[in-house]
Amino acid sequence: MAQRRTPHGAFGFLPIEAYFDSVLVHELAHALYDRVPCPFEACVGSAEYLAYTLQIMSLAPADRRAFESRAAIERTIVAEEVNSFIALIAPDRFAQKAWAHLNQQGDRCAFLAQIAQGEIYFDFEEP
Repeated sequence: MAQRRTPHGAFGFLPIEAYFDSVLVHELAHALYDRVPCPFEACVGSAEYLAYTLQIMSLAPADRRAFESRAAIERTIVAEEVNSFIALIAPDRFAQKAWAHLNQQGDRCAFLAQIAQGEIYFDFEEP
């Protein structure tokens, strides 16, 4: 797992133990989301949004601040910026944008609950 991280990646600053713990949260979020019916061919964007935001939320406060600082996102992130394509080609940037997007929501926990219940998706029907 340590080999998959790059020093300049979104999670590269974390000690390996903290990173490992956060990856466990990420994978547990996937297990939770696997039960949500997907109205599209696949809901990769939604699943990754939930998994990454819960992963980041599980970090110690100082580590979350470091994550945010490294992301350097100072603008509004629109939902279209956190989609399955970005999740697959640039997972670190997806994580950063998903976290910024979540923090722009009024009630983060309620927003995550809506995703976990299949009321909000970050995916779309392929043409």
